[in-house]
Formats: sequence, structure tokens, C-alpha cells
Amino acid sequence: MLVDNERVGHTPTYWEGLADGKPHDFVFILPGYAVARYRFVPIQDGHVHPRLERLAKEEPDAGVAKAPAPSRRR
Repeated sequence: MLVDNERVGHTPTYWEGLADGKPHDFVFILPGYAVARYRFVPIQDGHVHPRLERLAKEEPDAGVAKAPAPSRRR
């Protein structure tokens, strides 16, 4: 997790910031999920429950198609 572009810890984690009336950027990163970004002004202590969306499983690599065998016609 990042707060104002500074690493705070791994998602989920605890941020001991101040309710200073200023906007802060929160970025939640978790393998297998899309990055979630929030910008808001903390006005009191509390919890943020980001909506993390699971990424679709990647389809297996189909590889490179084999070149056709050369023709044996003369």
C-alpha cells in the first residue's frame, strides 16, 4: 500500500496518519488484483475498505504456430 507515493506496507495494512484536513492519495496493490486508487481527506480515524477487483486468469500461451512443411512436389 502507498500513501502519498510512500510505501506504508503490504495490503492489507495500517496507516498511522493524521486527520490533517489535507487530501491524501491511497494506492492499494495486491497480486492478482487490479490496482485501487483513492484520493480523499481523512477527517477522523477509521477504516478504508477498498474495492479490489480480481484480474482475469491469463489464458495459456498458445505459442508460435509451426511453419508448414515444405512441399515435396518437383
